[in-house]
Amino acid sequence: IAAAPEKEGAEPLIPQLGSIDDYGSELAEYIVWFCSDGVLHSDDVIFEAVFSKLPFSRRGARIVSRIEEEISRLRHNRRIS
Repeated sequence: IAAAPEKEGAEPLIPQLGSIDDYGSELAEYIVWFCSDGVLHSDDVIFEAVFSKLPFSRRGARIVSRIEEEISRLRHNRRIS
């Protein structure tokens, strides 16, 4: 059985904040770390990984938009594949 590819460095901590608007670079740092294993992850897989670390139970429009925008920006800037 092949071992799962390892991610680079320690998992960044995402603080438990009250609003998606309170997050700065934490989301991008986590996404870059999550994708550092060299596996091609779909946007949906990345979204779920990030959302699972946030303290929110509902996928509101602002939350979905913010996470999707971070993923898109990081792909555009070639920080993730």
